[in-house]
Amino acid sequence: MNMQLLNLLTYILPVQRQRIKDKTIAITTKHFKALYGDLINNLLQHLNILSSSKLQLKKEELPAVISTIKELIDLSDDYCRVWKQGNNLTMISSNQMKSDGVALFLLQKSQENIKPHDFMIEKKQASGFNDKCLVAMTFQSLIILFDKVLFQVRSIEEDEYFNLKVTQLFNIIDATNQLNMFAGAFYNKQTRRKGAQERTKLKSDVKYTINKIVKDLNIKNQDTTKRYISDTKTRVKNAYKEKTNKTFPFNDKTLENYILDAPKS
Repeated sequence: MNMQLLNLLTYILPVQRQRIKDKTIAITTKHFKALYGDLINNLLQHLNILSSSKLQLKKEELPAVISTIKELIDLSDDYCRVWKQGNNLTMISSNQMKSDGVALFLLQKSQENIKPHDFMIEKKQASGFNDKCLVAMTFQSLIILFDKVLFQVRSIEEDEYFNLKVTQLFNIIDATNQLNMFAGAFYNKQTRRKGAQERTKLKSDVKYTINKIVKDLNIKNQDTTKRYISDTKTRVKNAYKEKTNKTFPFNDKTLENYILDAPKS
């Protein structure tokens, strides 16, 4: 990100006794902070730059904070790759594809099933790297948005209705934010519901398979007593692996319950 855009951080960060001489920047900053001030403060708290007891930066702290955010943005640009996967983000720290990575990536992209570890070479990073990249990319998006909004505000004629027109512009942005919030909540709920339905079906299918294995192995009630249950679970696990070519997907207690519930001869 170029320094001209990064310098806009001066206007969107919470700074004590901030005075902005440019009227257009001042009114844009005022409205922008009203919409995104809480988000910006939360991002700074996540980076341990602000705390719950310190909600503003001193003017002399600003250069160091901007430098820190710039370093994170540069780092994320170099090593963080992100794709939207349904309602979630899939991330990997990498700047190099595997030899056959491009073809595999294009295939997965067409199938809407991105698995970056399949086509990119991961660079090991310190714990929390992905979180810092998300913060950096969020700041980057905020800076770009501020720049675009500032451009729109500059295009508004400074007549007696100037303040009203700026307010109307930010009302549109706020309405868009509201729509995105509710749309995101809706899609997240659909995803959770779909996930719950898939898990319920998986449990039903697995239980049906265990019932059949119990019958095929001719397991009797005495095989489920405390003395023999461990060996019985091992037999059923092995049979499940042979039958499905998959490991039993749940824990031993669930397997035991499935065996106990299964009809026996």
